[in-house]
Amino acid sequence: MLPDGDPTKWVDEWSLPLSALDRMKIKSVLLKAHATFHRGNWQDYDERAIPAMQQAMSGIAAILYDAGLLTLKLLENGLQLFMVEAAAAGKWTAFYTAYDAERIEIFPGHFGSQER
Repeated sequence: MLPDGDPTKWVDEWSLPLSALDRMKIKSVLLKAHATFHRGNWQDYDERAIPAMQQAMSGIAAILYDAGLLTLKLLENGLQLFMVEAAAAGKWTAFYTAYDAERIEIFPGHFGSQER
């Protein structure tokens, strides 16, 4: 594990039928995005996650497309969830919750390992 978080933590557990080579490519994309995050401006912690997430999302989508696995449903649901979990594992972003704010479900359905 990387000392500053590991965005590749969930790649091997992703339930897609990916080859070992494709999983290695996805890990490579995530590690490159991790480097982009750490090269960003430390003054704007939340803002520097955006280029890293964009880079990772487009790179992973390209790998899934080449593997013949990319569908609209996967792009809109599975890949978004995977990116949020990779960003959380890599400590690219902090999740803040306002105690008095009404909860809004951004991603419908199961989200990570939260119990319902």
